[in-house]
Amino acid sequence: MRNLLTTFFAVLLLCGTVIYALWTQEVPPSHYLSDLRSEIVETSGTPTELGNLLAISPTLHPSDYQRPRRLYLKLDAALRHARQAGQLDAHTVVVLPEQIGTWLVLADEKPRLYRAGSLDEAKPLLALNNPWALLRTWLSAEQSLNLRELLLRMKAQQAADAYLQVFGALAREHRVILRAGSILLPSPRLVDGSVRTGNGALHNFALTFAADGSILGAPLSQALHKHPAAQEQVLGDSGLTLRSQAIPGATTYQLHAAGAQASVSATLGGQLWAVRAADVRVEMRTASQAQGPTRLHNTWLTR
Repeated sequence: MRNLLTTFFAVLLLCGTVIYALWTQEVPPSHYLSDLRSEIVETSGTPTELGNLLAISPTLHPSDYQRPRRLYLKLDAALRHARQAGQLDAHTVVVLPEQIGTWLVLADEKPRLYRAGSLDEAKPLLALNNPWALLRTWLSAEQSLNLRELLLRMKAQQAADAYLQVFGALAREHRVILRAGSILLPSPRLVDGSVRTGNGALHNFALTFAADGSILGAPLSQALHKHPAAQEQVLGDSGLTLRSQAIPGATTYQLHAAGAQASVSATLGGQLWAVRAADVRVEMRTASQAQGPTRLHNTWLTR
């Protein structure tokens, strides 16, 4: 009788393990269609041959990150609108807000997760769906980390690969210089055209892409626990210099070229979750930007 019970519970445990393993691999398709509308809310200056600085302030939700392709389509629609309005050509520099890449860690999760109202609400689903990634991240961490930060780190390499794919493709498709906005990554570094993540401190990491989709210049990376400093980058041999500064709720950009300049701000709207974990504190949106179409802000380079 004892052997029979032992066999029964062993089979029950095995069945449960198999069912759980299958559940973690299954990602049912979602039929949610994101709002692809965009509107030009600001344009200043007079069109010249020097070009323009175009900021995209998208309205994003967790479901926009279910597949990297969804984020691509959202931003692609805004860039197509800008081209139709005569605000996108070979001399345009496009800029995106800070943290736009961070939630690429949400790719390939269960549809229920994208309806969560906060990161705390999403934590159980993220942990259950990625047990081995979570365990591997915990074992390799260089310091004691709470669950929130472990969840941000466990799919960091996948998110970094998607970041390169999405923003490189956008720059290549629209033939523009694109500052891709930032993504939270642990000890990121650029190796032979790829982003590699590590086990150290989280950094706010951003790349700029040339019109052919290749990486333009050195990456911009700042440790998250430090006060964000202004950053400056020479954009290849274009004669353009781009300066950026993260401020609460927005990222300001200034483009300089041959005595001319243009300034815009980019913000991240929608219902993306705030991140508060140990030294990590990132506000993803402001309340006034929760709904509505993606906003385009354009400034022409003028002397």
